Order: sequence, then C-alpha cells, then structure tokens
Amino acid sequence: MNNEEKIRQIHIYKQYLDYRENDPLKLVKELGWIQIDTIAVISRSQDLVLHSRAPNYSEEEIWKFLKKGKIFEGFAHAKSLIHSDYFPFYYSEALERRKRQKFLKKNNAWLEKVLDHLEGFESFSTVDIPLPEGVKNKRGRWNSTQKGLLNLLNHNGYILATSRDSFNKPLYSLSERVLKISDDLPSGLDTFWFKINSTLNATGYASKNRLLGYYYLKRFKINGKTYDPMKLIETRVKEGTIKMVLVNGVKYYYKPEIEDLDLEGFKGVRFLSPFDNLLWSREALLEQFGFKYVLECYLPVAKRSYGFFNLPILYMSDFVGRVDMKLDRKTGIMKFNSWHWHPKPKEKLFWEELNITLNNFLQFHNTTEIKGPIDNRIEINL
Repeated sequence: MNNEEKIRQIHIYKQYLDYRENDPLKLVKELGWIQIDTIAVISRSQDLVLHSRAPNYSEEEIWKFLKKGKIFEGFAHAKSLIHSDYFPFYYSEALERRKRQKFLKKNNAWLEKVLDHLEGFESFSTVDIPLPEGVKNKRGRWNSTQKGLLNLLNHNGYILATSRDSFNKPLYSLSERVLKISDDLPSGLDTFWFKINSTLNATGYASKNRLLGYYYLKRFKINGKTYDPMKLIETRVKEGTIKMVLVNGVKYYYKPEIEDLDLEGFKGVRFLSPFDNLLWSREALLEQFGFKYVLECYLPVAKRSYGFFNLPILYMSDFVGRVDMKLDRKTGIMKFNSWHWHPKPKEKLFWEELNITLNNFLQFHNTTEIKGPIDNRIEINL
C-alpha cells in the first residue's frame, strides 16, 4: 500500500465506512458533526450518512437522541447534528458571535422582549417569534422573516431545537432549559484546537483544504489579536504534536499515533450523500481522491450532467461512479434515473459488494419495486 492509498484508506476507516460501528450517537461524536438537509428525493442526508456507516440504522432514528438531549443542532460548517459533549465549545463561540451581530445590537429592546416572551413557553416554533416593531413577516419560497429571526436566535445560542417529530416543523426551547451551560466555558483558542483535533480524528490525514474546510475555519480575532489557523498548526508541527507528510505535492497533517494504524483496507461499496462528511471539502476531495463532485440540484436542468441528487459511489478507496435515484414514498417505487461510471468496474468483487449495498439501501427505503436502467449483473431482492 503506497502513501496515497494509505492516506485514503485511513480516511475511510476514520469515517467509519467499514460498518464497524452501529451506534448512531457514537458516530455523531466521532465524525464531529453530521449536516442536516431538507432535500428528500430519497432519505434525507443525515439519514443517508448514518445508513452508509451503520447498516442496522432506521430512517429518522437519530431524532430520539435530540429529544433526550444527547445531541443538539448547531452550526459546524452548516446546520448540523452535534454530540452534546461538544456544546460548551459551540456556546462559547455563540457568545462571541453575539458581540459582532449588528441586528442584535440595534434591536436589543426587541431581543429582551422576545426572550421574556419565550420564557412562557415550554416549547415553541417559528410562529411564536414576535417581530420587531414595524417589521412585517414577509414570506418567500424558502424563508420568512419569523423563520429568519428564529434561526438568528438559534445561531447565537439563545435557543435550541428540542424535537423534530415533523422534520420541517422543529420545536425549540431556551438553551438553558435544554442543555446545561457551564460557567467555565472554553476560550476561543480552546475551541479552535477542538475543531482541529476533531478534524484529524475524523479524517486521519488532512490537507490544508481539509483542515480548514471541515469546519470552515479562517482567520479569527481574540481580544483584538488576529490568529492565522495554519500558522497555529505549524507551531504544533514544530513541537511534534502534529506531524506533516508530503504526498504527490500535497501536505497532509496528522497525529503521531496514526502511524501505528495497520489496516487491511476497505473493500466494500457505499452510496454517499452529497453532504457526506467524506466529501468536505470539494477541493480536498479532488486532491486526495481525484474526484470532482458538484451537487446539481441547485443547477438548471440543462446544466446537469449526472442528476438532481446524484450519489457518489465509493469502491475500495476510489470513487467509481454516481447514481441518481428518486423514491415515490406513497408507492415504494425507487426509480433509477441514471448511472454514470468512471469507468465501470469489471471485477467480480465489485458487483458482489454492489449487490449487498444496493439491496440494503433499497430495504432501508422500504422499496417495493424498482424502475429505470440497471445493469444485468445486479440482483434485486425485495
């Protein structure tokens, strides 16, 4: 196994794509975060991410952990599910964010009024958010003023989601009623190193693009002093607590203990959500796996090459294709819109593993029938 292959295989292992862990809660903790998304042409992204790692996972099972306070919804690089052990880092960050939020400063009287108002609710939703004086609730296709204000309160740590019995209608409560808020919160530098360690724990080896992209890290200020993420990381490299290796012209950073990890190598097939942790960042995906991926649901139909919600197909340590599907939930019919290969694998092992994964995937979606193009080497057992 050469260095490039080793880095890929360790990354796949650290992402738990080998089915060695079936506990969704542990997966959320080890991955650092799992992005939430509303697109539901098949299962939603958070469920796809967990299903690709835990074959016994049931759709929407993750929400029971939100009700129990074991996870919370926060902003990693986008709105995500995060283990509650990590809440102090996110709350500390939210307190700093409040200081820079111009709307909150300008509308402080409204903020005090709305927090007093919400004290009277055990739980509340978007419609319970009072608007600032003189502001109308404008509604658009994707948003409304009330929803925007609720997201603002959530992003700045005032409120947390408590349940999602209906995915698009979450309930919230004041943060202190949901999770314990410590008086001794992490510093800005503590939070930065938490994110770096979380990234290395979830990736094994990480290039600059991966290190900064996993949590969208950039320059930050603490008490007026500006910090450069890569300069901070280089200080740890000099100390030896983080190491660096050059492979094919790319610098990869890692923890020393990863050198002792000996793997046979992943030999399975996985369908990955477009928002899967392995795919962040796109630049790192290209330099590490040589795979260029674009989520095409946001493109006009005429500009799509692979399909609205095409799923990358991982085989061993390579992306070998993409498949675009759509589930009719009323009938249970899964329609295969297209398959694209880069190129199509020929070896028998691939088709054996594809059959296992695809049948598991269809059962996960409670599929009753399939339609559309499918290779004659695929055997469906519904």
